[in-house]
Amino acid sequence: MAVTTLATGCYDEGVLLAYCEHTLDAARSREVSDHVDSCSDCRIVLSEVARQHTQTELEPGLHRVPVRPLVRGSSLGRYLVLEQVGAGGMGVVY
Repeated sequence: MAVTTLATGCYDEGVLLAYCEHTLDAARSREVSDHVDSCSDCRIVLSEVARQHTQTELEPGLHRVPVRPLVRGSSLGRYLVLEQVGAGGMGVVY
């Protein structure tokens, strides 16, 4: 894959997306990584590219693995589950 840089010496969004997807060869990946380490502008673009890519992957309707609720009496580490007390976007509280 050809690595495209902008006039500023920074990488374009396509390259940063390929970096996120681990589709660059090892040498190019190191090159992009080294640049991103020292370039705040590319870090901002990279974080936005990664956020959009992650949101696309997590859209409703895609193949999600259903999570079974814990039942009363289940062990979770050193804890004994009694009941579910709440649930929300960040998880379930038992």
